[in-house]
This record gives sequence, structure tokens and C-alpha cells, in this order.
Amino acid sequence: MSDQTTEPRSRWRRFAPVIVALGAAAALSQLVPHWPHERQIELRLDHPASVTAVEVAWLRNGDAVQGGSWRFAQGAAPPSLTTTIRLPNGAYDVDIEVERSGAEVDENDRRLTMRRAITLGDAERISLVLR
Repeated sequence: MSDQTTEPRSRWRRFAPVIVALGAAAALSQLVPHWPHERQIELRLDHPASVTAVEVAWLRNGDAVQGGSWRFAQGAAPPSLTTTIRLPNGAYDVDIEVERSGAEVDENDRRLTMRRAITLGDAERISLVLR
């Protein structure tokens, strides 16, 4: 009689680690997309010689979740800026403001603002052109 009661327990003990591992893998597969991932963001500047400032804000559901800003002397802005963000996958809006100065810049173009919708996924590098 004791052989019959220990046999189901020994089967359970044998398969328990496999069942626990499968459950943990299933749970992780649901959580990993919600964990923040590092991504390289390249901001490519159109006519960088006139750029004096760039401000970027990453928004999710209307709330700012990350941002950055750069300031330059006139003529000193590089053709592109690279920064790292750490955000979970998903849909974001990116608010970008570019300030320009110089004689060749029209008064209406001194402060340009734009909003881009971005969906972060598997890409580790994203490039945005700022015109």
C-alpha cells in the first residue's frame, strides 16, 4: 500500500522542476516586453550650422517619460546627435523643438516644433530626421 502512495509523489517530484520552469518562462514572456530596453536614438539635423538648440521629450499617454536637450553656439551643432533612451516597448509621441539663428534663417523658422508618433519594438537604433 505504501508503494502506491509514493509512486504518484515521485512522479510529481520528477516533473515539478519542468512544470515550474515552463510556468516561469510563460510569465517572463509576458513581462519582458514591459521592461525598459536601451535604444540608441540618432537625431539628424537638417542645416546644422543654423541650429542653436534641440529639445526632445518622449511622451506616453500624454505624460513626459524621458527627455533631453542640447545647446550650441551658432555654427557649432554637429550633423547628428546620438543619445540613449531606456523605455519599454510600445507607442510614444516624441515632441521635438529645434531653435535656429543666423542671417539666413527666416523669422518664422527660428523655433520649429514637431511631434512624431514612434512605436518602440525590437529595434535597438532609431534615426529621426529633424527638418
